[in-house]
Amino acid sequence: MTGDEETDRRGTAVLAGVDGSGEALTAVRWAAYEAALRGCELRILHVVPDAVHHGEPYGIRTVLLDAERAAVDARPGLQVRTDAVSGHPAERLIAGARSAGLLVVGRRGRGAVADLLLGSVSRAVAGRATVPTVAVDAPVIPESAVVVGTDGSAHAARAMDFAFDEARLRDARLIVVYALPSPIPRPQSELVPHYEPAVEPAAAREWLARWSAPWSRRHPGIEVTHQVRTGPAADVMCDVAGSGALLVVGSRGRGTVKSLLLGSVSLGVLHRHSGAVAVIGTGAGDVPHPGT
Repeated sequence: MTGDEETDRRGTAVLAGVDGSGEALTAVRWAAYEAALRGCELRILHVVPDAVHHGEPYGIRTVLLDAERAAVDARPGLQVRTDAVSGHPAERLIAGARSAGLLVVGRRGRGAVADLLLGSVSRAVAGRATVPTVAVDAPVIPESAVVVGTDGSAHAARAMDFAFDEARLRDARLIVVYALPSPIPRPQSELVPHYEPAVEPAAAREWLARWSAPWSRRHPGIEVTHQVRTGPAADVMCDVAGSGALLVVGSRGRGTVKSLLLGSVSLGVLHRHSGAVAVIGTGAGDVPHPGT
């Protein structure tokens, strides 16, 4: 990344979606923290679903004032702008994010929106937004580490770009994770199955170090470690991340999950991880591996 590109990225606004819930205020505080790190404006957007009665204008003002107060209390001096629109929450957030560098939403919502969060709203936002989307459901924690999962796909390359940038902003260590499939049963006899690993761990570690090397060369000041573990990818990533790390994942991976808007791994991570999850969606297109 050149100096001009870095300046452009840091100067782009962070957008936080709010709906009046406590989860949304948690997301606003996290977004304020991120905006302060980037040195940019925080934009707060309240979307009133078409299917929900708008209520008194005072209620909308209260939602926005509460959100603005939460942001300023979290990061005094931060430039904050608020707005309210009506429409489909996911569509309006996706549209609003086109002029932002990051979208932040709560993982749980309020009322009718709460029932849709990991359905039409958060799933659509995370899978289709043209910018990285962070889903938050815990208080702001200055992350001690950034964890990124990879499978070697183009979506994983975009996740690596974001993860390295976030580690640099936070002065945090970065953990790059590759999940090995569980051993595949091969019938040695009718009574005793023989299990053969799909990939040898040593070969996986060598591949992971080689694949991530271009990013490490571009960011020599970041402490990078590699983790290769056997098991379902979402479980492995959440176990490595614990509760205090920002977890970064591509919205889709290799194989059959490429046909889904959100792959099974990204959806599993959103359900399981107790900290912030950044989903790097497909809207902006794929980024090639920097070594190519």
